[in-house]
Amino acid sequence: MVHEYWGAPDRYQVEIAAQKKLAAMPRLQYPAPDAAVFTATDSLRAQPGIQLKVAPEFDIHLHGFMGYGAGVWYRFINELTLNDLQQYKFIATVENEYADDATLNALKQYVEAGGTLLVLNPFAFSFTPEGKSLDAVRAAFTGIAAVKKTSGAQLLEYQGKDLPASGLPTGALTPAPGAKIIGKLDDGNPGMVEYSLGKGKVITLAVNPCVRKLAGSKPWTEFFHQFAVAAGCKADQDIWRFKLPDALVQKLPLPAGQCLTNNAVTWRQFQPLQPNNAGISGTYTLTPEPDSIKDRASGAIAFDQGKLTDRPRAIAADSAYGGKGNWQEWVIGYKTSAPIAIDCRWEKPMPVTAVKFWVQGAWRDAKIVIGSKTYEFPCDPAAAASSNDVREITLALPEAVAADQMTIQIAGAESNLILAEMEIWTK
Repeated sequence: MVHEYWGAPDRYQVEIAAQKKLAAMPRLQYPAPDAAVFTATDSLRAQPGIQLKVAPEFDIHLHGFMGYGAGVWYRFINELTLNDLQQYKFIATVENEYADDATLNALKQYVEAGGTLLVLNPFAFSFTPEGKSLDAVRAAFTGIAAVKKTSGAQLLEYQGKDLPASGLPTGALTPAPGAKIIGKLDDGNPGMVEYSLGKGKVITLAVNPCVRKLAGSKPWTEFFHQFAVAAGCKADQDIWRFKLPDALVQKLPLPAGQCLTNNAVTWRQFQPLQPNNAGISGTYTLTPEPDSIKDRASGAIAFDQGKLTDRPRAIAADSAYGGKGNWQEWVIGYKTSAPIAIDCRWEKPMPVTAVKFWVQGAWRDAKIVIGSKTYEFPCDPAAAASSNDVREITLALPEAVAADQMTIQIAGAESNLILAEMEIWTK
């Protein structure tokens, strides 16, 4: 349905262990930040889905270059935190196409007082939040008189080194009077422009390297490291070497018992394992048949064919997440208010211990009829409430019952019920 990457038990074991370890540790002594990353929230708001459905990619990868690459301890700032900027040896910015007057004035004052502004987006400071052009303001502030989208450059040459530029967001920069070109693209256009303003300077790149394809790029990592050192920042700070002990990663035990229906899947290290499936044949019969989402067949349905027992096939199919697959191909659904009976049979007597269901909707009272006995399972009030979540329901027998057949009876109710999977477990 949705890739198990998001729900793997290994992931949660490590995360919980790490949280417990961190809670027991002395409070970290953070170094004082001597650099900053400026992000214009107006620019983020201009991008469809950003922060709601899409992560701010440019800032994420700038973080990688600044922190894990250069080892600089820095602070994120935005329009509301442009105070005391002179504590920063340099400010890097990549999310910045839209900026208001107050923001531009604060950054300009920072540069005029001796600060260095590293602009990693060739289209920086193009518009006000209302959409008004900032061409004239940008020219006076950054030394970029004009910029237009272009492509084709493969490399940016800077201080005798070639920085990868293929496929990056690229702008053809037109320097304003007084600006100087300190790096070139291999297509002949300026690759890096420096503009002195007061006691400081603004450096603008014609390409934006803060993208996924360049994550961990050695040439660009060296560029940020050298830039930070030249600006006077303390690089390679110890805090970036912080590492939790490997002992937090534990090998999780495999479930005990056997699965009669042969559809138990255990995820370990994001791999689907099937160590518990018994490998015997069997069938289940639904009465009445589903009236909302049908099964693949009628009557007695083999365990290796029915929707209720097909998890090994479902995990290998196209994911329903994002519309690549159809989740209804893997579940059955009822709208009827009548009771539901699931008659299960298998080839030889086995000591049954539990039945598990994965359901959506309101669960109901249930019974298991096995070995001439009936076991009742009143519905937990929390599970009786209708929900869009998929919930695991376990009907555990008080003792193992040896049998080669049984019937699960689910009470009738005036609510829809979707059954995604059923597992029958034995010793």
